[in-house]
Amino acid sequence: MLSPRCTPKYCSLIRCYSNEPLSSSSAIRNRFIDYFVTEKNHNHIRSCSLKPINGALVNAGLVQFKSVLQGQTLPPAPQVANSQKCARIGGMYNDFDFVGTDGYHHTFFEMLGNWSFGICDKQAACKLAWELLTQSYGLHPKRLYVTYFGGDSQMELKPDFETREIWRQLNVEESHILPFGRKENFWEMDLVGPCGPCTEIHVDRIPERNNAGERVNAGFPDLTELWNIVFIQFHRNADGSLHHLNQTHVDCGMGLERLVAVLNGVESNYDTDLFRPLIGAIQKATGCPPYSGTFDPTHEAFHIDQAYRILCDHARLLTVALADSVLPHNEYQMHRVLRRSLNVASDVMKKDEKLLVELSNLVSDSLHPTFPEVGENLSKVQTIIQKEAEIYKAIKQVHPKSWVSLRSKKPDIESLLEFGSNRITLSLACKKMGSIHEREVTPAVAFPLFRSLGLSAELIGKIAILYGKKFNVAAYENYLHTFRNKEILSVDSPINFVATSDVPRTNYQPIYECRRRDGQYNFPSVSAKILSVLVREAEDGVECGVILDRTNFYHTAGGQECDSGKIVASSRPDCYLMVKRVAKVGDCIIHFGKLKGCFNIGDNVVTQINESNRVGCMRNHTLAHLIHAEMQNLFAAAVQKRCVINSSYLKINYFLYGEEFTIEHAKLLENAIMRAVEDGLQVERRTVNVWELPIRTTFVPDETYPLDNISVIDIKRENLIISREACSGTHVQNTKDIGQFCITQTFVKENVRNTKETCIFAITGSDVEEAISNSEKMLSNVNNYNKLVLKMEQELSSLGKQVDTSKTVPDLQFHIDEMIKLKNSHNVIRDFVQDSKTKCSFVTYRMVAAALNEGSKKIHQMAKFLSALEIRQKIKNSRAVSHVIQLSELLLETGLLKKYTKEVHVPIMLFAPCEDKLSVCCSIPEDLVSKNFNALLWINKILPHLVESDEHVAIHKSAPSLKFQTLSVDYKFTVPTQTMKERCWKASQAAYKLANRFV
Repeated sequence: MLSPRCTPKYCSLIRCYSNEPLSSSSAIRNRFIDYFVTEKNHNHIRSCSLKPINGALVNAGLVQFKSVLQGQTLPPAPQVANSQKCARIGGMYNDFDFVGTDGYHHTFFEMLGNWSFGICDKQAACKLAWELLTQSYGLHPKRLYVTYFGGDSQMELKPDFETREIWRQLNVEESHILPFGRKENFWEMDLVGPCGPCTEIHVDRIPERNNAGERVNAGFPDLTELWNIVFIQFHRNADGSLHHLNQTHVDCGMGLERLVAVLNGVESNYDTDLFRPLIGAIQKATGCPPYSGTFDPTHEAFHIDQAYRILCDHARLLTVALADSVLPHNEYQMHRVLRRSLNVASDVMKKDEKLLVELSNLVSDSLHPTFPEVGENLSKVQTIIQKEAEIYKAIKQVHPKSWVSLRSKKPDIESLLEFGSNRITLSLACKKMGSIHEREVTPAVAFPLFRSLGLSAELIGKIAILYGKKFNVAAYENYLHTFRNKEILSVDSPINFVATSDVPRTNYQPIYECRRRDGQYNFPSVSAKILSVLVREAEDGVECGVILDRTNFYHTAGGQECDSGKIVASSRPDCYLMVKRVAKVGDCIIHFGKLKGCFNIGDNVVTQINESNRVGCMRNHTLAHLIHAEMQNLFAAAVQKRCVINSSYLKINYFLYGEEFTIEHAKLLENAIMRAVEDGLQVERRTVNVWELPIRTTFVPDETYPLDNISVIDIKRENLIISREACSGTHVQNTKDIGQFCITQTFVKENVRNTKETCIFAITGSDVEEAISNSEKMLSNVNNYNKLVLKMEQELSSLGKQVDTSKTVPDLQFHIDEMIKLKNSHNVIRDFVQDSKTKCSFVTYRMVAAALNEGSKKIHQMAKFLSALEIRQKIKNSRAVSHVIQLSELLLETGLLKKYTKEVHVPIMLFAPCEDKLSVCCSIPEDLVSKNFNALLWINKILPHLVESDEHVAIHKSAPSLKFQTLSVDYKFTVPTQTMKERCWKASQAAYKLANRFV
């Protein structure tokens, strides 16, 4: 049941001058796009990811075009329009704390935007907006108020009277045209970057009211901003100053959610079709009281209504962001959103993460027609939500003593778990904060204290507030940025020099020039000129760096190792640089190595790369793309964390969010790649700019990409894209050239957040032959081993039947000797498998390891069986028994000793030597126990035979008992195994002689 507020209470506000009134969010969104694209000749540009390449989270439609505004790239078209996905959970625009308190702040929203690049035509922008609102959407002009920039003396900016005159020309009433200052009408994307004065259109949501100008920008929810038109004329510098842009632009934006609420005449965005299905689903799933729509904190329903709003809002952000690979382990703000959602669901709605999963289905239904990636990645979204919920539950169950004490003093500390931290880390952070005596925590003080804890600036700020201290989050982030730059530059002084100097760029397109014939590759040498020589000492044989005007040497990037090779002086072949390392700084490529002879600026040189090294990298890099593509098919959420590619091997790390990479996955992965290799698929490289990027192009999180000349690598099977990835690395031209390959190992490691990181190793080239040979040898050995185990099982089964039907115990020594041989065979195969672990097929290794493990269990059971028969044989017709178990090394516990020493009705002592340890058990029937003969005395008598007085060994005895006693000796590998066994035999003889004196 929904609130009465969902009915069109303010319907008289909408006087539709158009023929078809619009109400659904889909129709309103489509009308906006049609208006600009079809009627006004704008180009439609699809929304970029919530985290575009090389950027922070998109907090406004403008962010997608930041590189255009900064002059780094050309615009996709002079005029464009779209509906852009936006998130406001951090940075300059952060609505996280406001969500749920009102009807219009959201962590995720759609920005309906239109842009004009290179021409700041204020009149056209204002006219287009006014016409769309009043004619297409049918809003009455008398309900609209416009604002313009009233100037700012501190910034030395005059009032924007030009915009005021434009609104007058559009017949806006004078009382509806209002000036405001910098806070309201000077828009900035961030602390540094493009900015400019803006004009806004506000809408009065009370139909009967006139002359409400005094309520504009006064915080009243019934008169709110609807459209913002920004005239991008300036750039905000890091020091706070402004400079004029060479080219000016117009950025117009309007929140879809608010527009839908206005056009439907409802008070709150939550009363629209973007949120109503979510609210209904929550009420149905939880049985909570129906949503009433109150925003009054004193109202009894406010708490539950706020929970409804938070869950709806956060479910939308989580679904869209996770689909865009904006992940919690990369963005701490996502932790806050996800963990607050889980807290609200469990604490208020009394439901677990399944409620969020259910809501994500509805979000996908609503948004995937506009943003297909939301529906396509829904299983990934839900897998991540479920795994993150498990991690959060585990964190909340850990209660270190320091946390219990801290929480009693600072109850609000519990809320900070939402920032993605845990109780132990927060306890340490609070202890450090408490050690600071100053009232203000400066970046220089905070950095050394909190760096090792990995806390965000915002979280440090929240902790500072708990302790009544001041902390400037922006200043700390700037400090971090400066420190990291210094850290990077200090690694190598030549790199530092290039980074701070005006050195001409290097043309590195020749990197991709090669000739392929019959699967073989040839790389033509490149004639180049030396632009700079970077040396510490200008001597023959010294390490130096050389910058050329063009090169075919690949620099380390995208996980791929750089090229090696030679740079030779054209006129002096005896002068050359042996290149060992290649780095890219800005647009310069620096070749590092040892110099033979002398290089001078302006010299003509020839570059010669190590071809076998390059081809190895090419094979492995293309293989990495195939692996990554198939991992997306095998797992709901396979997020690449890092990658290492060289000529010998490749290693890729993944977060699989709770799923395990099994031997079956490895088989499927190898089969899929083998098929791609055998099919000889073409590997195509094309260069595009950021606007031409094909849909569903894969980007590696946190990797840096150029904005122009982005290389896209396609691997196709006919018209089907097998893999499409943005990548500047080098690749083979046909998958057949990968040749034989092998996944050699995988392992899992836990990171600091309890998330398992799966590492996959693979090889190509000549190393595969050794891996195949080792794998075949393993399989052959283990097959023979399995036959021996089966044969021994059959023989012992027959022996068991013989024992059951015969009154005498047959001779066991032959079988004992055969069992020892079998165990030795097991050990030889095990050692070979372990030594070849990284040099064989992972699938084979796991199969063989499983077979050896199963065989070891069978050997253990057979050893127990034979040892039991051996002891029975010794007991039969004996007055006393003292015996060294021959198969003791095959037994995994000493339980057998205790069992037989307690069950036998004659004095018995059993010895079980195993590697560097010895176990001894003895028991004496109660009727034979005396002062001169008992278990404690007996075992003490034989101890000198087992341990010499000057040996440093660990001896453990059971509690003193006259009837039963155990002894364990840990020789700590100070005594050879054979010596230990010889001592056991002597001790056994001595024990037997002693027992015979009393029986």
